[in-house]
Amino acid sequence: MINFDNIAVNIELGSRRHERVHDKVLAKLIWFIFSQLSDIINFDHVDLPIVKHPLSLELEGRKYDITFLAGDYQVWIEVKTRKVKEPLLAK
Repeated sequence: MINFDNIAVNIELGSRRHERVHDKVLAKLIWFIFSQLSDIINFDHVDLPIVKHPLSLELEGRKYDITFLAGDYQVWIEVKTRKVKEPLLAK
């Protein structure tokens, strides 16, 4: 389990509410990946005091929010946010 409440980030957030939620979650994920998984990382949408490596954020014609190296693998992550009245549950 990951407790994101203990990860403090100060970033300039987007103007719309879903952008602010997206940027905050993205920043916390980036900090977690950088501090716990890999310091070879690249990301978009937020400015953080982390060195970005020249890893491609694109894969097969899609652009992702985060990419990093995990051993011999490159990992791409796309963060999607949407306000919902009830959580979407797995079937």
